Amino acid sequence: MAGEWRFWPAGTTFPAMAREAAAYVRVSTKDQEESGFSIPAQKDLLSSYAAENRIRILEVFEESETAKLSGKRPAFARMIALLRARPQAVLLVEKTDRLYRNLRDYVTLEELGTEIHFVKERTVIGPNVHSSEKFLHGIKVLVAKNFSENLSEEIKKGMTKKASLGSFPSAAPLGYRNVVGAPGIVPDPAAGPLVRHLFERAATGFYSTAELTRLARSLGLRSKKGAVLNRNTVCTNILRNPAYHGTFRWAGTLYSGAYEPLVSKETFDQVQRVLDGRRNGGAPGHVFTFSGLLRCQTCGGLMSGMLKKGRYVYYSCQGRMGCRRFYPERLLDDEAVRVLEGIHIDRPVIDWLMAELEQTTAADPAADAEAAHARKRLSELRSLRDRAYEEKLLGRITEDYWREQSTRWQCEADDVAATLRRVEEAMPREAFLRAAREPMELAETAREEYLARPAAGRRQLLQAVVWNFTASESNLTASMRSPFDLLVEGAKTKEWWS
Repeated sequence: MAGEWRFWPAGTTFPAMAREAAAYVRVSTKDQEESGFSIPAQKDLLSSYAAENRIRILEVFEESETAKLSGKRPAFARMIALLRARPQAVLLVEKTDRLYRNLRDYVTLEELGTEIHFVKERTVIGPNVHSSEKFLHGIKVLVAKNFSENLSEEIKKGMTKKASLGSFPSAAPLGYRNVVGAPGIVPDPAAGPLVRHLFERAATGFYSTAELTRLARSLGLRSKKGAVLNRNTVCTNILRNPAYHGTFRWAGTLYSGAYEPLVSKETFDQVQRVLDGRRNGGAPGHVFTFSGLLRCQTCGGLMSGMLKKGRYVYYSCQGRMGCRRFYPERLLDDEAVRVLEGIHIDRPVIDWLMAELEQTTAADPAADAEAAHARKRLSELRSLRDRAYEEKLLGRITEDYWREQSTRWQCEADDVAATLRRVEEAMPREAFLRAAREPMELAETAREEYLARPAAGRRQLLQAVVWNFTASESNLTASMRSPFDLLVEGAKTKEWWS
């Protein structure tokens, strides 16, 4: 009976065609436990599927949110051991993001050659499936890998908003303590004056970094965990930290804090001049497109870029095995363009792939209905404004009436658009489809974008597509990231889209 947690009764005689399976269920947050992703709900789904398909479940492997907190997945490891011992067994799981936490999980199961049944997605993946199915599955794996990262991104967005309002968003630096609400931190009455004194002494220029470290220790300054401060902590984490004069860095951006600074901007700047000594910043160096991406095939070393005559860029390794050669960047650019041409997908193929993904991704009927209603109303409001504008041009309505109605419709449209964004952001299916579309659209335009971007932009694009390049005397070989590696293989066979 659907909804019950059913196994085959003890002593049941199985027909020859019955298959054996491992079942894997997992929740990663308390919210999932309370919103339909619970362990019992997954068990019900998998046991019903097993009964309907004459599959005998050998063991159910259950993973809870505590596995995420510890960083280990003992149930997953036991499941892998069973599948190695029973190579003919299949694996039952609710959907892709219940199974994979990272690409290592994906590689492990792929190497085992296990047939996996994603019950809610109505998909079976195994060694003998069509390459188009493997490609679609690769997209889903990437989304699963990024799912927890996307959750943390939402937290980061909230912290960024907090930072933009001047409230310190993370653990307080030494000399401050955290408080609930704005401004996030306040000076520590005990350690704050000591940190201020350290800055004042450093600003005089009479102390070496070793002496400043000894001074901090003699003042009684200790880390938040009570550890004695070392030179790096004193000179980098404290004396180089702009948070002490009221400016803090969050997610790569500087924000002006609403909290009380411990030192003035003038004192902080003077300390930086002392620490810098005779050094000056100078102009930023040349940006090399293939920096950190290019390796020598012979010695395996990273190749570094160099600028010759102020305009010509070359790359070479250290030549530890007598292999030092100089590769002009213009030739490497040509090879990079060739690689990007190899992952190109035409728009009709993207549309087909997205249609396939939409059909195999579980929908939320209520959320879909709300989103559809919002889109319909937005379309109606646009039509109303367009028709009214034509009426105004024809003199059938006055300018004042047009302006009044247009403002009212625009206000409603803003509200409806906000509702649509809220619904879409709360729909895992919509987030999944957006994440799936992004690499496909990048593949469609990668070559043109590469040619149009400066060096820094080119490197950023290449980092999204390849792990690295390997250079030899005769060619440049790219190690592709997923799912772009699937696109390259598909382009070779011309079968993945057929």
